[in-house]
Amino acid sequence: MVIVPTEKKFDWNHAPVVLFAIALLNILVFFLYQTGDVKKIDSALERYETQGFFEQEWPLFQDYLTERNETSLLEELNEYHAAGHHQEVILTLLVRTDFYDHLSLMGLSVFYESYYNSWRYPRQEINDQVLSLSFKKGGLSSYDFNVFNLLTYQFLHGDIMHLLGNLFFLVICGFAVEAALGQLRFLAAYLISGIVAGLAHIIVDDGVSPLVGASGAVSGVMAMYLAVFKLRKIEFFYWIFFFVGYFRAPALFILPIFIGKELVEYFFGGDSNVAFMAHVGGFVSGALLMYGSQLLDPQMLNRDYIEKNQDSDPHQEKLAKIYGALEKFQFDTALINLDTLIESDGLTFELARLRCNLLKLTHDDRHLDSVKDLLLLDSSEQNELEKVEKFWLEYGKEIESLNNEQKLHLGLRLVTLPDPNTAIDLFEQLLQQDFKHRLLGVFAKKISKACEGLNRFKEKEKYSEIAENLLGFR
Repeated sequence: MVIVPTEKKFDWNHAPVVLFAIALLNILVFFLYQTGDVKKIDSALERYETQGFFEQEWPLFQDYLTERNETSLLEELNEYHAAGHHQEVILTLLVRTDFYDHLSLMGLSVFYESYYNSWRYPRQEINDQVLSLSFKKGGLSSYDFNVFNLLTYQFLHGDIMHLLGNLFFLVICGFAVEAALGQLRFLAAYLISGIVAGLAHIIVDDGVSPLVGASGAVSGVMAMYLAVFKLRKIEFFYWIFFFVGYFRAPALFILPIFIGKELVEYFFGGDSNVAFMAHVGGFVSGALLMYGSQLLDPQMLNRDYIEKNQDSDPHQEKLAKIYGALEKFQFDTALINLDTLIESDGLTFELARLRCNLLKLTHDDRHLDSVKDLLLLDSSEQNELEKVEKFWLEYGKEIESLNNEQKLHLGLRLVTLPDPNTAIDLFEQLLQQDFKHRLLGVFAKKISKACEGLNRFKEKEKYSEIAENLLGFR
């Protein structure tokens, strides 16, 4: 489920300098600092395996997890071990530096003295290397709590998708909050929300896996956005399963939904790497910061910016009506609204694809005609062309009204895709029908070049020769 406010549009008159600085810092930290983790962990794995420590430590790690009642993790690791995926097990073991601390205390009681003496120094070096990893050094954990890490954890991320997901929601909500609050207040509120989110997490967390990510602070920014507009009805975009669209609602009515969703996931969602309580802490702190600040300084918000109505987008409003009808399974109404929108605004790829799917769903006789319209659109984006190809492969044989010249122009567009096979099939069809056109040689030349890029040299030579013959034909 995704619900994001879209009431305010980006405005360069209120340039979000702090927002951009925060986003840039997150990006730089990830690509310039965290990418070094790969070499460190590879080196630690190699040294650990070379020393042959796993056979001695694996049974002890199993006992350790059993004592801590971490049965789900133990079951997962046992499955990996049984399947021979030992590196995954070793990686988990090494990252659990709490286990190393346990071994260091219990070493002489679980190892022979001679083995312990040969084990402790190289094993300590391996553990130090693991501790130098970004999420260990800057992540937030109650097991090894450091006040400074309440700030650093906010700028570290687990992977690229974690980073992009947080930056998406930060940008969507952050520019309006910064414009309403001012730069310094926004920065302070952002960091405080992240701190409170981190504290909320470690209070309920076992403290073993360090928390990283800006999601707690971003949750605070989302709550601030809603608190800025209070009970004013604002526009939201939603995506719930296959239901997509826009709606208007009092801003603060959405805050309990955000918090409730995270609490439900926390209590009933099972094992997850998502820090749900950090999100809750961020939401609550963001809302309270806004209310507390306004009580202390009622004039702190930029009222002119908040009250200024955005220019409505008629196209977006009409599209919202279509998706609203689809949500209620009112397909005939959606189709009428869609035809009206196409008539007024013209046929775009988005509208053409929506019409194809809707006509197919309603078993309308115009379905194949709508597919033809989509195929003939002058789309050039790869993601659009990939969808065009799928429509052609599914319905091309049924569309009798598509003439050879239209097939030629379709093929010339599809030949730019990574896999030129559909374009080649179209070209061969045109050759078999003895179709003559000045662009047919260009088509063959493009196929030859595509085949060369894929190291399909026999086909490259074949279509290169055809291109030469056709381009010599006038």
